Amino acid sequence: MRPRVVVILGLALATPAAAQPTAMVYQGTLTDPDGVAVSETVSMTFSLFDVETGGAVALWTETLDVDVDNGFFSTLLGESDPLDE
Repeated sequence: MRPRVVVILGLALATPAAAQPTAMVYQGTLTDPDGVAVSETVSMTFSLFDVETGGAVALWTETLDVDVDNGFFSTLLGESDPLDE
């Protein structure tokens, strides 16, 4: 009986590790050109490229209205357009 429990537990733990994430939290700070912290809702476009600099075509893009409070924001990327696609 004991080996069966270990096998079932092992499979249960292996499944989440193999799954691809479909969303991720992104946090940052935002200031205006004078360095003053922003406190408003801002439309932000987030994009992922296959190169570190000079990417011409985004692999993934999402535009969100993000609440910024005293310059700080946190948003969930991939909620409306999953990251795994």
